[in-house]
Amino acid sequence: MFFLPNGTTLDVQGAGAYHTAVSVGAGGTLVPYAVVPLPSDPLDQIAAEHEVMEGVADPSGYLGYAQVQGSASDLWAPIVNNSSTEIGDMCEMYTTSESDLSGYVLQPIWSNQAAALFQDPCVPGSAISGGALFGAVPASSAIATLSGYLGSLQGVVVPAGKSVTIPMDLFASSPSVGAITLGAMVKAAYTGSGSYDVSGWSLKVDQQGINGDTVNLSITAPADAGPGLYVVDLTVADNQGQVFFWPLAVATTANYT
Repeated sequence: MFFLPNGTTLDVQGAGAYHTAVSVGAGGTLVPYAVVPLPSDPLDQIAAEHEVMEGVADPSGYLGYAQVQGSASDLWAPIVNNSSTEIGDMCEMYTTSESDLSGYVLQPIWSNQAAALFQDPCVPGSAISGGALFGAVPASSAIATLSGYLGSLQGVVVPAGKSVTIPMDLFASSPSVGAITLGAMVKAAYTGSGSYDVSGWSLKVDQQGINGDTVNLSITAPADAGPGLYVVDLTVADNQGQVFFWPLAVATTANYT
């Protein structure tokens, strides 16, 4: 771990800290390292923990975990406002989950084990939700198989110039979650060679609900919407202030480009 002197600003492709690895010696031993600001305040403490944990999971690039660029996991990137989806990136937006541990502030880190148990996948989970997981998924009747350069994935089809109402099934792992509010916005659009403008899309959610309820999400695509893959950021909040973010794949045709 390399700590920068106080007052030093680091900007690596928009990031204030980073981790990578270097090959050392004739045998090419991979030595991971991280460069972060001197942890003089809580945000710097979070940056240090973030890079250490990611360095453990994937010391160099995408070698240590299943989410890889050029696949359906790219849907998460615009949700976490990052070009990668490492275990720290996946949970850095959950500021309500930051916890104080022996005087240090830590951000939660993605856990496959917790996700498999239908618990808050960002651990330690928020004291607000008690570790409960909740969200919204399209009803099976609305799901289509979308095929294109990222491969086949599950999503919904909204033709250009049309409006589609999608029933969304709410779920929660604990009855303590209570009322769930769903919000949505288009965050990004991809093609095999670039990106589309996402302005002109309209999204509306007409009601709240609880675990097991179905609410309606209306999506209107502009007439000039291209045939790429659009990423909708589903923001799901309970009445205690906990928030989860989930990506929803949308395309104007089942075969996106």
